[in-house]
Amino acid sequence: MNSFWENLSDNSLDRISPIKYKNNKNIIKKAKIKSQQHIPLRILIIAASMIIIVSVCYATYDYWKLPPPETIDDLPPVVELPDSESNISELPDSQNNEQNGADNDSDFNYPAAASEILKKLNIDTSDITPQMSTEYATRYNREQMRVSFGDISITFDSKDIIPISGQLPKKSSGSNPISEQEALSLAQELYDKLPFPKGYVYSSVNRIDDEYGIFSFTRGYNIITDSGTVYIENPYEEIRITVNFMSGTVESWNSFYFPLLDDHKPEDTPISEQQAIQIASDKIENIDGCTVSANIGITLPNYMFTEYFENIAQGENYVYPSVTRIVWQIEFNRSQQSFTDKTKIYVDYYTGEILGGDQAK
Repeated sequence: MNSFWENLSDNSLDRISPIKYKNNKNIIKKAKIKSQQHIPLRILIIAASMIIIVSVCYATYDYWKLPPPETIDDLPPVVELPDSESNISELPDSQNNEQNGADNDSDFNYPAAASEILKKLNIDTSDITPQMSTEYATRYNREQMRVSFGDISITFDSKDIIPISGQLPKKSSGSNPISEQEALSLAQELYDKLPFPKGYVYSSVNRIDDEYGIFSFTRGYNIITDSGTVYIENPYEEIRITVNFMSGTVESWNSFYFPLLDDHKPEDTPISEQQAIQIASDKIENIDGCTVSANIGITLPNYMFTEYFENIAQGENYVYPSVTRIVWQIEFNRSQQSFTDKTKIYVDYYTGEILGGDQAK
């Protein structure tokens, strides 16, 4: 009887459910042998090829691309919060979980945080009732919270609870202005004391006039090029500190933090300067008479010269991307009788995608 089951054909076996004969080992054995038939090598090769193709296709989309612009129809108004919400009690325990990184601002004590920052600068606000107001930074799609103590104020990014600007007391000018080195020391001291992103270094000073200078602290990156490694500063990861040379005091500061997103792989090769110039040139109708230059830099993408630009109405509010990219900055200059037309186009250093630009006369 047992030999009958062993000699059963596959077609016959298909008509029998081994479950009904679960106690018959021969049927189960026969069913297992049938289920373990070998897959032809040709099918395995095709399947492996499909996996490789899918992997390659996925890799090509693994890089950051300029997203479609997000337009803003109605700008949120500035909202003055009532005094009852301007409570200046002690900071909650949530600040111990990194003041720069709270998930939401519902329980965050902004007045206490602002007062703590000012205390580090030896500015006493204990006898001043703080006033709070919400603001909206259009281009950055950013809600901001401003805490004011009279003419003194600290503004926070409401999402990350990061202080992004400050207005400090102004003092009367003295008879002996401080030196640039002394002003730099004041700016460096402010940077070291406040909860700014770490790793920024002094990069330059912009002397507005005899009275004021703006000291910049930026984050830099080493970028590999054909001619070697070059150090490039990111102007969008920057702290600007304004010093009054006549009074010898810091009067204000602003923080810009759009981190570099560098997602290239070690084996990736950047596009050449000539390739970048050609890509940019194709976006300009006529480059006759233009002098063309190119340099590597870091920029905050926008939508000029991109496929999206024609769909953005003139004067329409739209949001910039929140990251910066390494680009070829291609500049076209055309001299006119009394001015020079300047057009700059940003070309992604690795992908060749156009990431915006700028125009000026």
